Amino acid sequence: MTKWMRAIATALIAAVVAGCGGGSDDDESAALPSAVASVSVAAGDAVNTVEWSAVDSATSYNLYWSDASPVTKSSAVIKGVASPYEHKELTNGKRLHYRVTALNQYGESELSPEAN
Repeated sequence: MTKWMRAIATALIAAVVAGCGGGSDDDESAALPSAVASVSVAAGDAVNTVEWSAVDSATSYNLYWSDASPVTKSSAVIKGVASPYEHKELTNGKRLHYRVTALNQYGESELSPEAN
């Protein structure tokens, strides 16, 4: 191919890729919500009230919990919750551990610090 044909082909491919959203995972991961910075738990009678700091780009939150630490994304989850969240029908005196993730249209954040 001549130089000008290669240049046109390269420009055409670049334009198609750019028109399709770039093809780079970096664009999508940059739009993931930040991790929730802090979580607190207040124990009550058969209920724990879990509160966390808001994340600007979040559209909802997932609350992960377990009776053992560490809490991971494979732990029990309550999806689509808001802060403060009342985790009810619990056994008094039993310690539970919590972590929260923020979600938006691009996916789910990393886990927050753990609270218990």
